[in-house]
Amino acid sequence: MERYIGEFRSPTQLFDDGKTEYHHLLKYQWFDRAKTIVKFTISMAIPSQDRVLTTGEGFYGFDAVEKRLYVFGAFSHGASGWGTICELDHATGARTVCARTSEPDGSVTHVRDSFEIVDADHWKNTTRICKGESGDWEVVYQGSYTRVTD
Repeated sequence: MERYIGEFRSPTQLFDDGKTEYHHLLKYQWFDRAKTIVKFTISMAIPSQDRVLTTGEGFYGFDAVEKRLYVFGAFSHGASGWGTICELDHATGARTVCARTSEPDGSVTHVRDSFEIVDADHWKNTTRICKGESGDWEVVYQGSYTRVTD
């Protein structure tokens, strides 16, 4: 996860009003001194309103009992999720998270979130979801993130 440590932003997008810009921020930071747990924070920045809203937080780590990498998170709209890194390329740092999220109403969504490093300051992300037990996967996000530098 070392290659992902830092803060990254998505390209600028527009709300449905067609004029208000926003972008997403994703921050990865080491949570423990031994560097075995990574905390992530997902935010939405709305520059014209001088606002940054936290939309999700969670952790990546190693489950020593199950011998696998896990991820869990909670999101501001009330959903929470848990999963594992189901695909990992140690050489490139590419990974896919396979997770299951639960909404406040009890509905379940399966998520396949893939990340691919382009270079030290950029990575790509594709998020696919499957609602309920339908078996039909839909791409809901595909884009890139760029390291935020001051």
